[in-house]
Amino acid sequence: MDYAFSLRQLHLSRAKLKASSQTSALLSGFAMVALVELDLGSSSGTALPISRSVLLAFAICTTLLVSVHLLALMMSTCILPHMDSVLNVRSLEVINESPHVRMRWYIELAWCFSTVVGLLLFLLEIAIVFWIKFTAVQESSVPWITTGLLALIFVVFIGFTYTFYNKLSLHKYELSKGRLEDLQQYFSKMQPDRDIDIENGIQLEKTDKVTSHNIQII
Repeated sequence: MDYAFSLRQLHLSRAKLKASSQTSALLSGFAMVALVELDLGSSSGTALPISRSVLLAFAICTTLLVSVHLLALMMSTCILPHMDSVLNVRSLEVINESPHVRMRWYIELAWCFSTVVGLLLFLLEIAIVFWIKFTAVQESSVPWITTGLLALIFVVFIGFTYTFYNKLSLHKYELSKGRLEDLQQYFSKMQPDRDIDIENGIQLEKTDKVTSHNIQII
C-alpha cells in the first residue's frame, strides 16, 4: 500500500511538472512572438493612435506573462530530472529519496503559475493585443466585442477552476477518510479494547476500568 501510494504521488507530481513545462514554454513563446511582431507604426511612418495606457498595460502584462511562465519552466526543469532518475528504479527505498515530497510546494507553485496565473495573463494579453490591432485600423467597436467575449471566457475559466479544485479537494478528503477507516478497522482487530475517533484523532476506551483501593482493617 505504501509503495503504491508513493509511486502514485511520484507519477502525479511528474505529470504536473511536465504539463507545466510544456504549457509555459508554449505560452511564453507566443508572448515573445506577439511582442516582437507588434508594429506600432503605420505604413506612412507615422505613429498609430494608440493610447499610452493601453501600451503600458501591454508592457506590464507581457512582462508578467513571460516571467511567470519562465519561473514555472525553471522549477519544472530543475526538479524533473531528479524524479525521472528515481522512476527508473522501482524500489520503495529509492522512491522515498525522490524530492517530490519535500518540494511539493514548489511543484504546486509551478502548476499554479502555469495553469492558473499564466493562462489568465494570456487571456488578458489577447484582449490587449486586440485593442492595439483594431485601434490601429480605426475599428472602435471590434475591441469592445472581443473584450466582452474574453470576459465571458474569463468567467467560465474562473468557474471551472473553482469547481475543479473544489471537487478535487473533496475527492482527496474522501480517499483520506477511507484510508483512516481502514486503519481504524485494522487497529480495532489488533486491540479490540480500544477505538479511534477518525474525525478528531482521539483514542477512546471502549471499556471503563474501575480502580479500587484495598482497605486493610486492623
